[in-house]
Amino acid sequence: MICRLLLLAVIFSSSVPAGAVVHYIKWNHANGSGNDRVVAAIELESGKVVWEKKLKKEVNFVLGTDAGVLIGSDDGMLHLLRPSDGTPIWTTSLGKEVNEFHKDTGQGFLVSHDKQVYWLVGRDGKILADWK
Repeated sequence: MICRLLLLAVIFSSSVPAGAVVHYIKWNHANGSGNDRVVAAIELESGKVVWEKKLKKEVNFVLGTDAGVLIGSDDGMLHLLRPSDGTPIWTTSLGKEVNEFHKDTGQGFLVSHDKQVYWLVGRDGKILADWK
């Protein structure tokens, strides 16, 4: 019983307070020891790193949306993560580096590769349209 209470205390003390403002960033650590493949959620008031997620290749943009945390990377993938813990909601392969975010259309996310190839990716991760 005491062990269970201790575990619950640890879980509740390590969670982010309700209403806390969390910001999502490409994380190269303040001391420069990281790399450009890590995304982090930082609770702004305390400075606490809530979670970190390492991707296969360089991260080009990180954006908090109402659907989740959207990430475009050099591995040709567009990722949507859960804001609370960084677990994947979906990952979609676009085949080329996803290096620019343009707009959240409500229907989906407009992203591109070097303003040469554009994709509209739905909130479920499916490619709705592409333009080359």
